[in-house]
Amino acid sequence: MIKYVLATLVLLIIPFSTGDFSHKDDVVAQYTLLHINAKWNQMNNVNIDAIPNCKLQYAFLEDQPKEIQQKIQYVPHIILLKENRPIAQWSADLSFKLNITTQEIVKVIDDK
Repeated sequence: MIKYVLATLVLLIIPFSTGDFSHKDDVVAQYTLLHINAKWNQMNNVNIDAIPNCKLQYAFLEDQPKEIQQKIQYVPHIILLKENRPIAQWSADLSFKLNITTQEIVKVIDDK
């Protein structure tokens, strides 16, 4: 009888412990904000530290493969990724400054 009770408890606990439940932490892992800039242009980095629910990564353009370097014409360049796929991009203009607000990035995240 005790074996049946234990077996029932195990069967009830396993689906809950391995189930795929939606948590706010899943959103963090789901979005990545990639900030690419050149070493010589660091004074124009975009302040994006305050973006909620996003993993933030910085990279130097000079450290990227040639294929990526050729595709990015102006720095800083910001790419928003959802599940490792780009969903939005922002790039500086000829001034090599990117004027984007935290609210603009958050709006894209909220709309997706």
